[in-house]
Amino acid sequence: MSHNRIPDTTRQAIISDVRSGMSRIAVSKKHKVSTGSVQNICREAGIGNVMATNQAIAAMTQSRTVRMAALRAELAENLILDAEKLRTRAWSPHPMAEYDLPLPPAKDVRDYYTAMSSCVAKHLDLIRSDSDPTKEQKSVLGELRAALVMAWEG
Repeated sequence: MSHNRIPDTTRQAIISDVRSGMSRIAVSKKHKVSTGSVQNICREAGIGNVMATNQAIAAMTQSRTVRMAALRAELAENLILDAEKLRTRAWSPHPMAEYDLPLPPAKDVRDYYTAMSSCVAKHLDLIRSDSDPTKEQKSVLGELRAALVMAWEG
């Protein structure tokens, strides 16, 4: 099997793009070569540390993990507040066109409680997901990080 060597002009352009801060994936797409070729060309040129390092990947993953946890906590709080509002509504007078009912119709109460149940269940799911000590290993980001580390280290 013959291997086509990447022309020197393309190699220099790849090195230039990587030094300018372009990602390995973007460089590989631009020059129509594999990401492995970009990595090898950079390694041969001694500029492997220009691309994302394991520490940078870990920092980006940690930052995103913290942001997502904050969003989940806010959503969990809002869901439990929604459930409380629905419960209040289920036991409040229900205005009708001609008169007011002391309570909403049974079907409406059932619908409120179904919605409350869904809110509480989702609230608990969010709380549980943040209390799992192995969540990073189970997460897509954790798997992506591990794959990137393995690919980077060769």
